Amino acid sequence: MGLFINKDSHPDVFKNTGDIREPNQELLRKDYLSEIIQEQQHANTSFMKSFDSLQKQYLEQEYLQTSQWKTVSDKLSDLGKRNMEHTEFESQMMEWIKSLEEKNLMLETLLKKEEQFKQEITEQLNNQMQSHQEMADQLEKYETVQDAMNAKMNENLTLQRHIADQLTKQEEFQNGVLIRLEKQEALSEKISRQLTNIRSILFERTHYLADKVQEGYKLTSSYVHKLMTGSEQPFTIFLSNKKKEENHK
Repeated sequence: MGLFINKDSHPDVFKNTGDIREPNQELLRKDYLSEIIQEQQHANTSFMKSFDSLQKQYLEQEYLQTSQWKTVSDKLSDLGKRNMEHTEFESQMMEWIKSLEEKNLMLETLLKKEEQFKQEITEQLNNQMQSHQEMADQLEKYETVQDAMNAKMNENLTLQRHIADQLTKQEEFQNGVLIRLEKQEALSEKISRQLTNIRSILFERTHYLADKVQEGYKLTSSYVHKLMTGSEQPFTIFLSNKKKEENHK
């Protein structure tokens, strides 16, 4: 056990500032009982520490074993469940395999039917392709005829346009002729009115001249009759009497 120095209450007790010569103990007295007790106390302390450590290890080991046993139990339980599940899975697997075999048989039957159906579809497609080819040929012929018809229609359209232009020109010409005829008719009416007026004037003039000529003729004939006959009777009366005499004969 080392030397204790109380630095708070007695800091200078048992304190030497000089050099210490060793050894400085002249007398040694041993107490074997105290040493035995002290050794026993050390042994007890060491035993208690060992016991505590052992107990701690035991508790830890027990806890670990308990945990391990719990884990093992859980695993066994889980294994049992898995075994049951595996049994159920095997049963389901057998049923599934059986169902799969049935489905395979059905699939094989369907494949045979599908092969037959494919063959029928192939034949139908071939027939349809042949029909489409015939339709394509007909359409090509129809397109050729249609092109010819379009060309003919274009020619007819061109001809119709030409005829329409000619008709338009003819109509314009006829309109011009009608206008000229209307003008000619107006002019003819004017000329007719002028001719009527002239005829009226000529008729009046002619009638006037005829009267004048007749009067002149009467005067001349009366004068000649007087010279030839010496009678004062007008020549017109003489002619009238002569006609009466001829009628009586």
